Amino acid sequence: TDLQPIVLIAESFNVLMVRESLPVKSVAELIALARAKPGKLTYASAGSGSATHMAAELFKYMTKVDILGIPFKGGAPGQVALMGGHVDLNFETAGTAGPAIRSGKVRALAVTSAARSASFPDLPTIADSGVPGYASVPWYTVSTGKGVPAEIVRKLNADINAVLKSPELAKRWEVLGVVPLGGTPEDALRRNQAEIKRWEAVIDAAKI
Repeated sequence: TDLQPIVLIAESFNVLMVRESLPVKSVAELIALARAKPGKLTYASAGSGSATHMAAELFKYMTKVDILGIPFKGGAPGQVALMGGHVDLNFETAGTAGPAIRSGKVRALAVTSAARSASFPDLPTIADSGVPGYASVPWYTVSTGKGVPAEIVRKLNADINAVLKSPELAKRWEVLGVVPLGGTPEDALRRNQAEIKRWEAVIDAAKI
């Protein structure tokens, strides 16, 4: 409530991956295994409240599975733990999932975006894999403090929107699995409010 949005910068997604030796090859099989072994499967996260943590908690909330979260001090240590077989799964950020998949030490099952991603065209969405309505899409907003004059907010909005249309930026973000957005301050406010409302139930259920 101390902030006022200027513009939506971008949105991203995560990739649901399991250790190579886990005997599952689809989201449905992962759910079945988790239900057969409640509390036994572990997932790595980049820490409490991180995008990787929230994607996993939303998955738990919507599928009613009991999997144990292991918070690491960042995404890289969690990814190393998954590749080493020390945890069973994670929801890795799109920008760093590729190298892990190519290593052959993990198996990618699905993406957390609402639609398939051009960065991972062979992967289905979790929503299309038996969890209808699932989508975990981290979003990024530039904001300023309440009380900044409207003309300054409009100027910043126009300037940042111009940058977001840069072809060079689009190419760089495509590699990272990030989609530029832009729009008006009102668009950013609506997105922020909708996301806050959407995640409240998950946060309450997980006691975060």
